[in-house]
Amino acid sequence: MSRRAERVWAALGLVAVLGALLVGWQVSSGSAIHRAREQAASLRTMPGVERVVVTDPTSDDPDLIVALRPEARTDDVRDLIDRAGAYAERTNGPRVDVSAGHAHALVTDNDGDPQQAARILTALATLSRGEAETFGSGQVAVNVPRAEAIPVASEVVRRLLAADLSDTHVSVGGDAAPGVVELSTGSDLKSAGTLLARLAPLAPSGPHVDVGRHSVRLELRDAKPADAVAAMRTVQSAARAAWPGEDASASVELNGPRPLTIDGQADPRFAARVIQQLDQRGFPVSSVSTELDFVTVEVKGARDLPDLSAAVRRLSPALPSGSRVRTSWDHGRFAGTTAELERQAPRIAALELQGYAVLWQSSPGGTASVSLGLPEGTDLNAQNVTAAARMIRSMPWPGTAQVSLVQLPPEGADVTKAAIVQFSSTATGTAGKVTDNTFQSFPAATKVLFVKAWNATATSDVKPR
Repeated sequence: MSRRAERVWAALGLVAVLGALLVGWQVSSGSAIHRAREQAASLRTMPGVERVVVTDPTSDDPDLIVALRPEARTDDVRDLIDRAGAYAERTNGPRVDVSAGHAHALVTDNDGDPQQAARILTALATLSRGEAETFGSGQVAVNVPRAEAIPVASEVVRRLLAADLSDTHVSVGGDAAPGVVELSTGSDLKSAGTLLARLAPLAPSGPHVDVGRHSVRLELRDAKPADAVAAMRTVQSAARAAWPGEDASASVELNGPRPLTIDGQADPRFAARVIQQLDQRGFPVSSVSTELDFVTVEVKGARDLPDLSAAVRRLSPALPSGSRVRTSWDHGRFAGTTAELERQAPRIAALELQGYAVLWQSSPGGTASVSLGLPEGTDLNAQNVTAAARMIRSMPWPGTAQVSLVQLPPEGADVTKAAIVQFSSTATGTAGKVTDNTFQSFPAATKVLFVKAWNATATSDVKPR
């Protein structure tokens, strides 16, 4: 056979293979469409079905859209979902979208409880606004504009309760922010209904509402602190009505260029005064409790701590003696009582000016954390390590603290590259066992050097338990 003839036969063979593949694809595709059309014909005969449409007839796995009549009974809907789920499982994946009025259910081969889906579908079919979708086990999502989320969520809750569907996760929202009202599965829908009715005055502002078990969090966008305080009164009143006699959690957050969180159960006007006075003195408040047991303030650096302490001291009315002030800055943090802030602020500010980074925080339980970050390039010799031990002791703390000496990585490097030696100690006592940590450690010799320096500077032999 000539070379030219070989090339001809090879080309004819390739054409034959491609033809066979094309025929196989057509048979496969036609089979999928055939199955979908058969299923559509079967579903059309079921009670309550108005029409069935096969989508995308060129697809290997076309989906089905089933529209039910408004008068369809729950049992009929359940039977339809059962059969649709069996179809999806048999054909390995295509969805069946079952719709009834303003509600629809996406049925797949791994769908949840068909009876529950059917009851949700019939309960929400005549929803006045929005499009409800149910999927999985007890999941409901409704798409509406933000300003309508609260009243629509109230209507959804009323309908679900009337249908005895209290164990349902509800998400209502829209405008590119689904879940503007979020009712967790653990929340009691009856209480949630009471809560949402009381939050109705806030609906036009389109807040994000998260409702849990005995808890509510409301988030406002691009609002002012005064708006948060006013909203907090409404949220507190709604929480008391929803969970009478319970220790319910209520909070309001501002989300935007001026972040702020207010939480608690006391009258928010006292928190409002703290926010206003500290803002006026250049210390924006980022979070505060209505009971004034804590306030979190923004500072630019440790050098601002003495001025913050003075601003807190001038508050009228003064913060309660047990109030805690929290603040943080690059490589540093402080959390403690107002008296501890006044005592520690000058020392922490002075250490930062020398290039050190300081973390100092105490807790009402009597435990504390005190950390000193060494300036970059510090030699880890006995003199410098002993000086670091004295600096840490110069910031005394109540009870036992987790004491840390830190060698920070270069600016911009991964913080996990910091070297740390850590142990527990009282402010005057000796070191406890050195603690392992997730960051890299100092060389063993440096650990021993620091522990020896720490014990040498102790003024008591108290060891932490």
